[in-house]
Amino acid sequence: MKNLLGLIMIFIITSCQSQSNILKDVENLQKLHNEQNQNSGKSKIYLGKDLKPIKIILNNLKSELESDNIILIFSWANTMPIANTNIFYALIYDVDKGKSYYAYNKRENYKNIIVENKSNRYFIEQEYLLNEYLKNSTLNHLQDFENQSNSAEVGTDYYLFDTKNRQVYRLEDIVFEEGKPARYD
Repeated sequence: MKNLLGLIMIFIITSCQSQSNILKDVENLQKLHNEQNQNSGKSKIYLGKDLKPIKIILNNLKSELESDNIILIFSWANTMPIANTNIFYALIYDVDKGKSYYAYNKRENYKNIIVENKSNRYFIEQEYLLNEYLKNSTLNHLQDFENQSNSAEVGTDYYLFDTKNRQVYRLEDIVFEEGKPARYD
């Protein structure tokens, strides 16, 4: 009985440390990106406005994620008529398990964060970005699709964090049509 209790305590401590490490990794990547791009004209990555959902999402997934090896794709909802809100969409991909989790909230109760293991129509863009990143190990080839819209309220910014490879990408003002980035040349 004593051994079983000891094993349970080790599992709980390891699980909490893993979530804490992922959060620290994401925050460090965000900080590094913002510092490196301070004078480049690229906008900063913001993971928290009045609401800071990443910590809550990782807490909800603490029993699911077994390692720190994740890819997080995060975006604030920025399409008319709900620009500048606390509404977000996040895809969390457990690289070791090959499993995706989907987190989002709704305007009616934006503090209620929903985490599911099935996709819905709001995650088509995040799934496209994940597949592109897994296929190419980069998202640099999608920079040509940035800032294509004439209105800041049409496109969406997407942030991708790869905790294992310590990569972060910020795609600014991307417009998707039928599940793929659109160009307006």
